[in-house]
Amino acid sequence: MADSQEEYNTNIIHESLGDSTNFWGDYTLGELILFLIPPFGFLVAMGMPFVPAALFFPTLALTAVVEVFLYILHKVRPDHYRLTEWLRVKLFWLVKKKQYTHGQGNQDTRQVTRLERVMPHGIERVDGAYVGAVEVEPANMSLQDDEKWDKAVKSLTRLSESLTGRAKLHVTTAEVDNESHIQAHIDRLDDPDAKSHSIFRGVLMEFVNRYIDDSGNVETETELQRKYYVVVWVTDDDIHDLQMNSDSIADYLTGIPVIGRLFTRFDSDTLTDAEREEFKAKKLHDRLETVDRAVNNMFRCRSRSVSPHELAHLTEDYWACETRSEREYEEAASVSPVTYSARELIKHGKGATAHDAAEGMDTDDVGGTDYEVDETDFVSQLHRPGENHRSLVAPTDIEWEADHALIDQETYTRCFWIETYPEHPTSGMLEQLLLDTDLAVDVSIHIDPYDADTAVSVMKEWISSLKMLQNDKGELEAEDIEQEVNQAKYIRQMVRRNHTSLFRVGAFIRLTAETEEDLRKQTNRLETLLRDSPSNCGVKRTTRRQEAGLVTVSPIGANELGQNRLSSMTGEALGSLFPFSSNYLRMEDGIEYGLHGHNDSSLLIDPWELETGHSELVTGMPGGGKTHGTQARAMRMLKKRSDVKQIYIDPVGDMHGSAKMLDAKTITISGETPLNPCEMHPTPPHVLEQSPDMQPVSAKKDEVYGVIENFL
Repeated sequence: MADSQEEYNTNIIHESLGDSTNFWGDYTLGELILFLIPPFGFLVAMGMPFVPAALFFPTLALTAVVEVFLYILHKVRPDHYRLTEWLRVKLFWLVKKKQYTHGQGNQDTRQVTRLERVMPHGIERVDGAYVGAVEVEPANMSLQDDEKWDKAVKSLTRLSESLTGRAKLHVTTAEVDNESHIQAHIDRLDDPDAKSHSIFRGVLMEFVNRYIDDSGNVETETELQRKYYVVVWVTDDDIHDLQMNSDSIADYLTGIPVIGRLFTRFDSDTLTDAEREEFKAKKLHDRLETVDRAVNNMFRCRSRSVSPHELAHLTEDYWACETRSEREYEEAASVSPVTYSARELIKHGKGATAHDAAEGMDTDDVGGTDYEVDETDFVSQLHRPGENHRSLVAPTDIEWEADHALIDQETYTRCFWIETYPEHPTSGMLEQLLLDTDLAVDVSIHIDPYDADTAVSVMKEWISSLKMLQNDKGELEAEDIEQEVNQAKYIRQMVRRNHTSLFRVGAFIRLTAETEEDLRKQTNRLETLLRDSPSNCGVKRTTRRQEAGLVTVSPIGANELGQNRLSSMTGEALGSLFPFSSNYLRMEDGIEYGLHGHNDSSLLIDPWELETGHSELVTGMPGGGKTHGTQARAMRMLKKRSDVKQIYIDPVGDMHGSAKMLDAKTITISGETPLNPCEMHPTPPHVLEQSPDMQPVSAKKDEVYGVIENFL
C-alpha cells in the first residue's frame, strides 16, 4: 500500500456522488414513475364501465403523445436537473405570486426569512431547528506562500472533521466607513501641540478639510468588508438518539420514514416538547463550544461568540441588503420561550410593558402591568414574539423575476451555486472572489458530514459504478478508469481507517447591485472569477428559484435548493475552500499605511496591536521611497495620536526636514557628519595589491548586518 500512498491522495471532489442515482439506464426511479403515470391512467380510464369504446384509440393516441412529449423533455432538460425536479420548478414558478409584501399567507415577506422566533439560547427556524453562530476573525492570506496555505487548509479540515451535524460557513459583505478615523484627526486639533505648531496644524487641517463639507458636516467614505461566521443548528432528528432505546415493535415502526409518524403515539419513550426543546438547546450549546475551540485552533484565526440577537441583526442586514442600526433584539428575546401570557410575565418578574415596548405593541391591548399576581381576572394573551421578530427581520417588499429579485424596490439580487469543481482543487480556490471588494456578495458553504458507515457505503457504490463503466469501454479508456478505481479504493481505505472524512458540500452565492445593469456587469465578473484559475469552477444561476436561493444563502437558512446541488468531497478537498482570508486590514486606532495590493482597499494599521510586534524593517531599491514612506507614516501617527512620542535616530540626515518642521529637539551623539552604512567607496589599488583575496562587497554586507543587529 506504500506505493498507492505515494501515487494517490485524498484531495478529491466527486460532483455526483450521493446524488439521485439512475435506476435504469439514464432514468431515476422518479422519472420512470413519471413515464408510467400516463399508461396507468389510460388503463384505469379504459377499465371504467361508463367510458365508451369509441374513446379507446383517441385516448391511446393521447397517451402516446404524452409519452413522446415526456421523452423530449427528458432530452432537452438542463443537465443539472432531473426531469421530475425541472418540471416541479417550472410548475411552482407558474403559480408563484410575483410580489411578496408585509401581509398574510404564503406571500408574506416574513415567511421568506424562515425565522420562527429569537430565543435566549439561539434562533428557532420554522422547521424547528435551533440555530447559533460563531464569528471568525480571519487570517490575512493574500500574501502567504504555499506552506502557510497548506496550514490553513489543514486547519479547516480539522474544523470540518469536528462537526457532528450540518453546518455552514457564511461570508457576508458589509459597508464600513472611516468616520472614527476622521473624528480622531478632528479631536487632535484641540490638543496643545496642534495649537502651538502652525505648520503641523496646517498639515492636520489639510486632511480634515478633505472630509468636511461647506456646512461643517463630516462626509465619510465607505468600503466593502467581509465578515465570517460558522453557523450550526440542531434539528429534531439530531436528538433522536437521546430518546430511550428499546426493542419494542412501536419503536421499530416509528423509525420508518414518513409512515413512522403514524406510530409515534404508541411509543411511550417519545420525548415531550419541553424535553425536546431542552435537549436541542443543550446540544446547540455543545456544538457551538466545539466550533469555538476549533476556530481558535485554525491558522491565524480567532473566534467570537455571537448572541442570538446579533444573529437576528445579521439576518436583518442580509434581507435589507445593507447594514442597519442595532435594534432591541436582546430585550425581545429575553421573553420566556414557554409561555407568553401577561400573567406569566408578571409572575416571573418580567415586565409586560417592557416587552410590549420591545415588540412595538400598544400596552392597552394586552392589559399592561396593572394586574397583580393574585388576580383571577382574565389576562389577554400577548402576541407571540415570533411574529414581531419576523417583522423586524423581514424586508417590506420582494418582486420575483425568473433570474433575479428586487428587494424593497432598491436592491437587485441574483443567486448562484457552484455546479462543478476541479477534481483536485488548489488551496484558496475561492480567494480571488472573496478578495474582490467590487463585488457585493454573500457566500454560504453548506457542509453535511457523512457518518462512517454511510461514507464507506457511498465509496463502495462509487467503485461499483466505475467497474461497470470500465466493462463498457474500450481497452485504452478502461486503463484510465482503472486509475480512478484504484484512487477510489485508496480513499475508501482511508475512510475506513478514519484517516479522512467524507462530506456533502455546496457553495451558494448571492450577488447584489443597485441597478439591473450593474447586476448584469457584476454577474459577468463573478462568473469569470469562478471560471478562471485558481477556482476553475462551473457556476449556475438559480433561475426560477430565487426564493430558495436567497434562503439557502441567508445566515440561518437551510439548503432549500436540494441535495443534488451538493458535491461529495473529502476533508482535504473541503479545506481547499478555506474562506477565512481577510480582504481588508482596518485596525482600530490604526494609521494609513497604503492600499491593499489585491483590491486597493485602504490599510489602517496600529503597530502596537500587531501579533508580531511593532518593530518594522523597510527595504527597497535606491529611490524606491523608503525614506518618504517612513516620513509619511511618522507624520500620520502624529496627526492621529497624541499619546505617541517619536525619536528619530538619523545617521544619514534624511529626517532633518520633518524634525525641523515639528520643532524637534536635536541631540548630537557622534558628530554632525551624516553616515550612510550602505555607502561604498572604491578600494585603493595598494590595498588590493596587499590583499588579493579581499572581497569589499562581502565586507560591506557584514558591516551593514552589524548595524542592523545593533538597531533591531
